[in-house]
Amino acid sequence: MCDFANGGHDGPFIPPAIRAILVHFWLAYDHPFVDGNGRTARALFYWSMLRQGYWLTEFISISRVLNKARAQYARAFLYTETDNNDATYFILHQLRVVRRAIDDVFDYLRRKSKEVRDLESRLERREDLNTGRMPSSRMRSGTPTLSIRFRRTRPVIGSPTRRRAPTCSGSFDSVI
Repeated sequence: MCDFANGGHDGPFIPPAIRAILVHFWLAYDHPFVDGNGRTARALFYWSMLRQGYWLTEFISISRVLNKARAQYARAFLYTETDNNDATYFILHQLRVVRRAIDDVFDYLRRKSKEVRDLESRLERREDLNTGRMPSSRMRSGTPTLSIRFRRTRPVIGSPTRRRAPTCSGSFDSVI
């Protein structure tokens, strides 16, 4: 299995994603440990994908997708087992799982982008903020920094028991 996982074999070319799925299947099917076989199989899947340059794998979670449909995951093993170990069932199932996991990442990014736009909109409506220097989601170059300035909207008035009104030296324009 180690030789196969590392890409060494004399057979035909196997696409890296299929190889990673087969490594996952191999370990989970052999079940060499008392506990942790599934976690180890998924870890090997992630390792294999990342090793082959599939960087998005770092951000997906097949575990979450598999936990939502455990019976389908178990059936993929069962169908493979009962059909002369034809791994097609498991490969197709896992490809759907990976696709769902990628879709989940994009859904998450869409949600977070909307949250940022909503926050920008709320901040722009605040009257006590100088929004002219606020970064925008439309700003894509450089490292964005958030600089919020509070504008003084009315003079500071001391308590009625004070003999003289407080004085203010400096400016609120430099509050970061």
